[in-house]
Amino acid sequence: MSMRWVILTGDDCPHCIELQAKLDGREDVDWLPKIDANHLFEGNPILAASIDVLPFAILLIHGQPVAGIRAATPERMAEAEDVYPDDAVGSSA
Repeated sequence: MSMRWVILTGDDCPHCIELQAKLDGREDVDWLPKIDANHLFEGNPILAASIDVLPFAILLIHGQPVAGIRAATPERMAEAEDVYPDDAVGSSA
């Protein structure tokens, strides 16, 4: 599947810990401390400016960010997955 999540976390973020517990076992989720996420922000200043509330979930389809979820929850992530079906990005149809 080409749909993946990158979830930015921070030190002492209780909501990050709660989300990680809820998503435990999902293989389509990568956890990344915000401090280590500079490579995601290069060339994408809008994404960098929008990350103000953690956890911040970034939906990637075919390696491209298509959605950012502030104060991410499983429910908000599911809504984004419905809006951006896996074949919506990068298809030639």
